[in-house]
Amino acid sequence: MRPRSRRWLSDAGAAGRYIQDKVSGRTIDDYRRDEDLRLIVERKFEVIGESIVRIRDHDPVTVARITDFQKIIGLRNVLAHAYEDVAAEQMWATIQDSLPRLIAEVRDILADDEPEGP
Repeated sequence: MRPRSRRWLSDAGAAGRYIQDKVSGRTIDDYRRDEDLRLIVERKFEVIGESIVRIRDHDPVTVARITDFQKIIGLRNVLAHAYEDVAAEQMWATIQDSLPRLIAEVRDILADDEPEGP
């Protein structure tokens, strides 16, 4: 893995865990009603997407290990450029279905790249 990829993967993983923490115990109705929660989630997904873009552009071998990395980048683009098209149901489904897998993959990629001990 290229050196900067570790940083970008760490950023993506941290943003994903932050989202999970913020939505823990919440419902989609909470998400719809709470603008602050939506803003937090959307911003953190932008961070995740931008991190994946940077990895794609600098380390194609590593990005290929991330399931649906193109969809992650696509979500980032929608959030940044077509925010009015973002549906609460789509975001909630992404949080529930895709985010846990991404966090696990990032964790595994980072663990695989850990230097061996003495």
